[in-house]
Amino acid sequence: MDILSGDISGLIFRYITRDSLGKFSLDGKILSVLAELDGRKSLAMIANTKGLSMDKMRKIIYEMLQLDLIEPVEDAGLMLDKEFFDYLNDQLSLAVGPIAGLLIKDTVNSIGCNLTQFPKDMAAGLVSNLASQIDDKEKRSEFQRSVFNKIAQKGG
Repeated sequence: MDILSGDISGLIFRYITRDSLGKFSLDGKILSVLAELDGRKSLAMIANTKGLSMDKMRKIIYEMLQLDLIEPVEDAGLMLDKEFFDYLNDQLSLAVGPIAGLLIKDTVNSIGCNLTQFPKDMAAGLVSNLASQIDDKEKRSEFQRSVFNKIAQKGG
């Protein structure tokens, strides 16, 4: 199956270090994307950061694969799951009410991710960002404590 068929937004690639690369030239857009391929960021995150459509990203990744500059990261499945986001929404709702879901979605989008492809190693930053939007100090502390405990239980 072709790796670039279907939805590629959640794919993660890393740069391949080579002793000799041969001669080729890359335009600035490709170089800027290549610099972001660190084995942790999804293509959606990079596209958002660089202001690229997923179609343009697909073309850039295809070219880099043809040049053997990058490889997919197979073990990058360390993503937060729906269960975590349901818990996060429940806990944030206790602090801010029914706008919790909107706050989560907006915050995740502003980071350049989506709810189905959110790296586990970015969870602490997400929680801190959301906590900063809770005015009540006690509710903020309780929210952080409960969600960080949940992350610890999940091994994050």
